[in-house]
Amino acid sequence: MKTLSTLLFALLAISAGSVHAAAADEHHKAYAGRLVCGGNHFVRASGTEMHFTAYVLRNLDDEGAIRIERIRLVDASGATLADFTAPRLPPFRNGLLGPGDDTLAPGQSGILRTLDLVGLDGLPRSRRPLQLIVEWRAGDRALTLDAVAVHIARERRTVTGADGLPAVTLGSERSRHLNPCRTVYRQRWQ
Repeated sequence: MKTLSTLLFALLAISAGSVHAAAADEHHKAYAGRLVCGGNHFVRASGTEMHFTAYVLRNLDDEGAIRIERIRLVDASGATLADFTAPRLPPFRNGLLGPGDDTLAPGQSGILRTLDLVGLDGLPRSRRPLQLIVEWRAGDRALTLDAVAVHIARERRTVTGADGLPAVTLGSERSRHLNPCRTVYRQRWQ
């Protein structure tokens, strides 16, 4: 019994030593950086299902603000679908970033959806998947900007609008999947 408990303790110690923290958990600090998020935007199931991505940008620092300097959405070939520079960012879903407001205060998060950049029509297979590239800067060393890409599938309906023309609406959510984004560049203090 003593040998079994010693073996279990040794296995737990080895497995605990091999656990690696996420970049945000490692408290990486920088005063500028670039992160990249994957994504998608398409219609499937004979036009009855819309797949899109919601990007959540988070300032995890408890003291310093982070300024979003540029946001680009590129397709699979690298062609630019949307390109925004501060202070003319697109309107974010929760209103914390957008035209005239390019700064996330400590603890704030902003949500940007491909629906708001590309619309309700899906992209053809040749233009997918997508990448969102975000360049940011902080006034002082701050925890690096954190981001996730949330892939969402919702019911998609074509209805007749008040003007008699067809209009597309989104219905109930069918699925959701979260993927972390990746910091590809950090500029640290010298």
